Amino acid sequence: MLLNALVAHGRSRTMGPAYYQTRTLHWIVSLSADPTLPAEVIDVRVGRKEKPRVATAPYKVRSGSKPDAFLLADNAAFVFAVPKTDPKTKLPSEDAREIAKADERHQRYRALALQFTAA
Repeated sequence: MLLNALVAHGRSRTMGPAYYQTRTLHWIVSLSADPTLPAEVIDVRVGRKEKPRVATAPYKVRSGSKPDAFLLADNAAFVFAVPKTDPKTKLPSEDAREIAKADERHQRYRALALQFTAA
């Protein structure tokens, strides 16, 4: 009986492809085909009672000291090399180690994007 209920529940849901997950979006970076135009960062955060904007993006578990980048939906440390926020100042950390980590993460994101474009 429980197995039948689980199967029915699974069939009622729309699922993305394997290794993809729905991710909540906070910002969208809009790029132009014209490289002379700057990228536009669009804030799509919503209020508490509003439904957030989501996208289906590749996903894998991120852990360890050198976590992998996500191609289509990632955070500012990977995409723009922005260090983690300092809890005291609420601004990006100025600690050399955090800056180096953000730069290293950004390099992994760039490598993933270049690998994708070469395929």
